[in-house]
Amino acid sequence: MLAFLRKPKWIILGFLVIVMAVTFVALGFWQLGRLQGVRDENQHILATRSATATPVEQLMRTDKAPTTQIEYRSVVATGRWDTGHQILVRYRQIADDNGLYIVTPLVTSNGTRLLVARGWIPFGENPSKEQPVPAPIAGKDGMVTVTGRIRLPEPGDTHQSSVGGMISVTRIDAAALGKAIGAPTYDGYVELVSQNPAVTGKYPEAIPQGALDEGNHESYAYQWFTFSIMAVAGFVLLAMLEVRKRRRETTTQPVLAGRDKVEV
Repeated sequence: MLAFLRKPKWIILGFLVIVMAVTFVALGFWQLGRLQGVRDENQHILATRSATATPVEQLMRTDKAPTTQIEYRSVVATGRWDTGHQILVRYRQIADDNGLYIVTPLVTSNGTRLLVARGWIPFGENPSKEQPVPAPIAGKDGMVTVTGRIRLPEPGDTHQSSVGGMISVTRIDAAALGKAIGAPTYDGYVELVSQNPAVTGKYPEAIPQGALDEGNHESYAYQWFTFSIMAVAGFVLLAMLEVRKRRRETTTQPVLAGRDKVEV
C-alpha cells in the first residue's frame, strides 16, 4: 500500500521536506547559539560593572579607543571641569522623553581631557537656542573626583554644529571632539556614576545603565524547531490521506472478470 512513495512526485516531495526540516533545525540551533552569545556577553558586562574602579590613565589612551573588553569598566579621575567646551549630544531619550546628554571635559592632572557625560536634560522650548545647562559641581578649589563607566566612541557622522556657544553633536566621537576642543583627549568617554563633591538638583539626570536582556532568540529557536516538526508531520499526514484514499478506491472498485485489479 506504500508503494506510491516510490513514485517521482512523492520522492521529490519527501526530499523537499527533509531539506526544509534540516534547515529549520539548523536555524533553531543557530538561534540557540546566538542566545548563548548574548548570555556570555551579559555575564561579561555584569562582571565588568562590578570591577573595582581603576585610575583612568591605566585603561584609556589618547591614541587608541578602548576595546569592548573594558567597556563598562569603572574608572576614577580627578581634575577640573572645562566649562568652556561643554558639548550637547542631541537625540537622546530616557523613558521615551527626548532630550540631550551634557558632556563636559574634565582636565585631569596630566592635562588630558576626559569626556564625561554628566547626564541628561529635556529639550528646551526651542532646540535651536541655548539650553539651560546646569553648571557642573566642583569643590571650593575647583577640583572634583569623578567615577564613571567607560563607553566606546559612537560611530557615524557627528553632524557637529554650534548652539548657544556650545558644541552640538549627534554622536560622541572623542577623536573629533578632541580636535574641536584643541587639547589632548582620551578616546572614548565615560558616563558619570558618582562624583565628589556630589551632584545636586534634578538635572542633569543620571544616565541609566540599561537593562540586560536575552532578546527573543530562545522563542525563535522553538519556532524553528516547531516548523521542522510541522514539515515532517505534514508529509506523514499527506501520506496517510493517500493510503486512506487508495484503500477506499480498492474497496469500491468492481472486480473485472478475468482480470486482476490493478493498483493505481
